Amino acid sequence: MLLLNLGGPDSLDAVEPYLVNLFSDPFLIRIPLRGAPRRWFAKWVARRRAPHVRKLYAEIGGRSPIEPLTRAQGRRLEEELGPGYRCYVAFSAWTPYIRDAVAQARADGCARLVGVSLFPQWCSATTESAFTDLRKAVAGALPLTEVDRYPDDPTYLDALASTVKEALRRFDDPSRVHVVFSAHGVPVSLIKRGDPYQREIEVTVRGVLARLPPDQKWSLSYQSKVGPVKWLTPATADHLPALAAQGVEQVLVVPVAFVSDHIETLHEQHILLRGVAQAAGIRRYEVANRTCVPPAGVDLVDPCGPSTDAGPGAQSGVPDAGTIPAGSVGFDGGTVDRLWFATTGDTRPSQCDQTDQYPQAAIAQIASSMKALRVQFALDLGDHMFVCNQSDAEAQQQMGFYMSAIAQGPATFWMTMGNHECGAAYGGSSCAVGGAHDANFAAYMAALTRPQPYYSADVATALGTARFVVIADDAWSAAQSAWLSSTLSDADAHAKYTIVARHHPVQGSRTGFGEILGILQQHKYSLLLTAHNHDYEHDTASWGGRSAVVGLGGAGGHWGFGTVLQNADATLTFVQRDANGNPIGVPWTVSPQ
Repeated sequence: MLLLNLGGPDSLDAVEPYLVNLFSDPFLIRIPLRGAPRRWFAKWVARRRAPHVRKLYAEIGGRSPIEPLTRAQGRRLEEELGPGYRCYVAFSAWTPYIRDAVAQARADGCARLVGVSLFPQWCSATTESAFTDLRKAVAGALPLTEVDRYPDDPTYLDALASTVKEALRRFDDPSRVHVVFSAHGVPVSLIKRGDPYQREIEVTVRGVLARLPPDQKWSLSYQSKVGPVKWLTPATADHLPALAAQGVEQVLVVPVAFVSDHIETLHEQHILLRGVAQAAGIRRYEVANRTCVPPAGVDLVDPCGPSTDAGPGAQSGVPDAGTIPAGSVGFDGGTVDRLWFATTGDTRPSQCDQTDQYPQAAIAQIASSMKALRVQFALDLGDHMFVCNQSDAEAQQQMGFYMSAIAQGPATFWMTMGNHECGAAYGGSSCAVGGAHDANFAAYMAALTRPQPYYSADVATALGTARFVVIADDAWSAAQSAWLSSTLSDADAHAKYTIVARHHPVQGSRTGFGEILGILQQHKYSLLLTAHNHDYEHDTASWGGRSAVVGLGGAGGHWGFGTVLQNADATLTFVQRDANGNPIGVPWTVSPQ
């Protein structure tokens, strides 16, 4: 099985030669030049564009993730197919090239080849180019089967629709969200010559819409235009302001023609178009995940496969190879060279009282991935159980499952109290042993082994002290209020970093007690880590501060975690990861408080 795609540069130094390959492709760039003139043109354009493109790649970690992601997809496909099948990454514009993948398959003794396009919709600029290279490389030496498109394949549509449904759950009211299907654009001239790409994009969109609520608001647009010729419209960069002018305030962008993250999703959709949307007045802008995610609530790890980090140093926010920060962190803090920790949240079943479906495998995978990355400790942001009937035995059993799963991870696992540690139906002012929701709270406190559900711990680093302040939202009391004010005031005076952890976010309709927000706003912090909304969000707008919503758990149907690295220049870099430790999304960096 040869997984065919364009590929992408694996370092900043590779950007210019990668662009030379792109502009040398007669299918991709259609100009009347051949041979030496074509090569001269490709080098000239690549040299002019490389500085700008290198900057874009630098902003998403210094490389394209498409090769490790495709390799991981191949491993998963091998597991599904079973013995007798091998999968090879095969790119037309960068390594491993299609010709090299074919040569390796032959050397490995493969008797038959199947070329699988990772472009779901057929396009002469990409699909035809890849299969032309494949046929040339095979040259009749082995039987060859071609899977060149699947725009209406039910399994593909189910997977794509699941990413849309998962992303819609990030919003307080999904019915008010406008879904923008954003596909890679192509010149109109290709379509006029009979290229089926636009038609097949529309087929895919209709298939996804059939799997969404019938009243879902949506539109289709095209991105990534280059050059002066006319491309398919509307352009996403123009379409978002037009939606804002119509009164649309919440948008979900769906990468409809992409099966894995690369520059068009990580930079164009996550960074460039987000800026366009916000400048136009769109209040909430989200991007749906790539298609390799598990069904909602299922106790499965990420189907993209084992970690594809290629070891430390593969992406911004990861320590350089051989220089994992030294030191240790225990129950009450510690001393390290630099901070290097992990955080996650909402590690619970999807529905209340589903103890028999507790997601032990997913939590264990998250924990073991954290351990493989050699983080110093982990911080779980709450909702470790979901027991609604207040059964002592069930609450204890779910917490036992959690403790067993996290034992696969770092030796130190700090816990934060979530709303489900009180009980799903709880509506009072605080949660306390002996109260109406004693079962959940008692099970949590027994696992926490601290006298109070709120606490702080200092980690001394070579660059200054980091104070971690862990708030118990649903055990709010006068005593905790006084403790929080005093602890943050002391941190303002003596800590270089203040990292606040609480379950509830600081924006939207589910922020918890207003008094907590009032106290937090009076003090400095470096990071405010929260969960509860079941997805990652880098929020710098709420208070002109820094916040990360990091609750990826059963309620969202997407298992994952984040890592935070203290850099040599004293900044902190946050990287979102899937359950296997693969970096996804766009890393972001903040300064000390």
